[in-house]
Amino acid sequence: MPPELYLPKALSLHTLCRQALGRENPRQKKENFITYLGANLTQKFWIGLRLALNTAQNSWNDGSPVTYTNFNPLLQGRFKRFDFDPYDKEKNQQCVFFLNDPKSSFVGTWDFTACSDSQYLTLCQKTRDKNGDTVPTVVPEDVTYKWKTYKILQKDMTWYKALEECRSKNMELVSITDQYQLSFLIVTVKQAGRPFWIGLSSRDDGIHYRWQDGSTVTLNRWAEDEQEDEDCVYIDIDGTWKTKSCDAELPGVICHEVANVTEKKPEENTVHCPHKVQDVVWIPHRNNCYAFLLNHKRWPSDEHRYICHSLHPDAYALSIRDEEENQFIYKQLKPYMDLAKWVWLGMRYDGYEKYFHWHDETIVKYSNWRSGRPNVTSDSFYAGIKHDGFWDIFHNPRDFELMFYQQHSIVACKIEMGSREEFIKPLPAAIPYSNSSYYVLKKKLTWFEAVKECRQSDGNLASVHNNNQQLFLEHIVRQDGFPLWIGLWNNDGTISGTEWSDGTSVNYAFVNLDTQLTRGNCMYFDTKGKWLSQRCTEPLDGALCYKPLAAKPKSTASDPLCPKTDGSVHWVRQKDFCYAFDVKMYNYSLYTSEQASKVCQTLDSSAKLLTINDDEENEFVSKYLTADAFITRRIWLGIDSNSADQKSWLDGSPIKYNNWSGSQTSNISSCAILFPETGTWNRMPCTFGMGRTVCKSPLKSTGVGVAVGFAIFIILALIIGLVIYLYKRRHPLFFSSIRYRRAEDQMESMIDYS
Repeated sequence: MPPELYLPKALSLHTLCRQALGRENPRQKKENFITYLGANLTQKFWIGLRLALNTAQNSWNDGSPVTYTNFNPLLQGRFKRFDFDPYDKEKNQQCVFFLNDPKSSFVGTWDFTACSDSQYLTLCQKTRDKNGDTVPTVVPEDVTYKWKTYKILQKDMTWYKALEECRSKNMELVSITDQYQLSFLIVTVKQAGRPFWIGLSSRDDGIHYRWQDGSTVTLNRWAEDEQEDEDCVYIDIDGTWKTKSCDAELPGVICHEVANVTEKKPEENTVHCPHKVQDVVWIPHRNNCYAFLLNHKRWPSDEHRYICHSLHPDAYALSIRDEEENQFIYKQLKPYMDLAKWVWLGMRYDGYEKYFHWHDETIVKYSNWRSGRPNVTSDSFYAGIKHDGFWDIFHNPRDFELMFYQQHSIVACKIEMGSREEFIKPLPAAIPYSNSSYYVLKKKLTWFEAVKECRQSDGNLASVHNNNQQLFLEHIVRQDGFPLWIGLWNNDGTISGTEWSDGTSVNYAFVNLDTQLTRGNCMYFDTKGKWLSQRCTEPLDGALCYKPLAAKPKSTASDPLCPKTDGSVHWVRQKDFCYAFDVKMYNYSLYTSEQASKVCQTLDSSAKLLTINDDEENEFVSKYLTADAFITRRIWLGIDSNSADQKSWLDGSPIKYNNWSGSQTSNISSCAILFPETGTWNRMPCTFGMGRTVCKSPLKSTGVGVAVGFAIFIILALIIGLVIYLYKRRHPLFFSSIRYRRAEDQMESMIDYS
């Protein structure tokens, strides 16, 4: 890959222009003539100037010296990088081209690129034959340019007389609204060799200037040394605008034809923007005025956030309120996309309040960040809107990085004439509605993470059930300025699999769904409040939660005969069993059937997936889960899917009770679920979707029975011992220790030997 070179020894193009190309020629005669000719040419075309970066002198291709340059102001003070190829001499040389984009306010300025580029049409010139006689140019009275008719009147008259003269011919004093028209009129004035009145005037003693026919002031050609603040304006022989008393006489006036049907101005552009002598051009849009600063002085060495105040006391660095304004701004940037990458966004971050401010101290409520909600912790960042309309943010830029961003950015100043009241206060931390309080999780997270965070605060993801609630939630989303998760999702791709995470009815939701939600997709509000969906496992810029204004009663402590917990969760005892309903025990998660059976073992060795043995237990479990809905209505039942006809539980015990809904056919790949709102059981594929887990454990032994048994044994042993003792006392002979034996002679005498 070829190396990249910068202009040598930090030599900026601004310095290069002053040092090597000479000072600017104020007449710009040929420049305006080329612009006038370029009205129907391509947006870029070559001119005959080649830059020799290794020399101190440049010349035009015809050998004439360079006495005038007009490089685009965005190039001034900037390093420009280009590729270097030691085997391609033409590619290494830089040639100049003419910028001819009609949407740009800098038509006629120059840029440069490698001479080997060939995408531009060129404009050629031929030296006039000096042997021939020079014929003076005659300016006709009627001239047509770009399908518009002009009348060039060359006689002495005041501005007021000129106005009457034009109107007597069903015309108006000329308004100059684009660069090509300006160049055409400058060429015409030069040819006539006299100044001409134009239709620019002031009605407030030179404070602001307006075109007579109401056209927007979008160009600025004031003479650099113009100081007279008179009310009427003329175009001088050098092509610049100057003021003069309206009662003074000038030797010419330019009229132009006005359309027969007056075009109705767009309502948003009726605002009058300031326009003073030597002032920047303020562009109206809706109730705002914008000035786009391109010269190298747009970044003062001191606090640049106040640069706009120096132009107008009510001006601030750019703020953007909505999508339409965002589109307007990036359309203004597009003509400069080869020279500038961003328009600077005048914002800062409040680390204490945790939100963005514009420089006018209003709150940033609309945004279009390229990478979603920024993770900002300090005020050290640079932000800008790029020519594709997305916003970029660069955290903690180093000095040379900041210089790069600034050199490639336009500074836009804005005068906001409408009310800013709705942007003064930030979105409250909690917004009451009906019997609930709503709040926004302002960070990137998946849908399941959002469900968890809402639940950890004793809340739920928001659900929507009528138009009024929809409008209320739309307002919150617009105030936050980011897309937000809501609680609707689909578990298995079926219609019945579409659920609100808080367990409420989905009837209203189907009105807002353009298409059926697919499996594993979740709903969110975009910044306009429209319902959209994406994968539940993909992160979004925030979530919309709510919780009841009336706090739920705190649960009592766990029963001592139930499995032990850490104290923040508990088992619920019902007769001879304990139930783990609390979703915190399961890390606020759903599981497949296979995962669910294993989860119970992690809670307690005696715990098994939910079994139900009678109608009373079925009703108890259903009521509890209905009152404490979480993500899905589907509750796994601990039926052994591999048992014969699925007639036994996972612990091997037979199923003596069931509450199947309708005709439920068992097969080896199906698992059982409970629907709490009806109490019915259903079968579904074991690998199809996820469900909520409830674990069940038998009561623990307290140890009291063993102790009582042992005590009874001791007592019985003592009683038996006592009875034996008393019996011995009453029958001493029987229990005597003396023993008798016959004498040997007696024994022998008893033997019969006969």
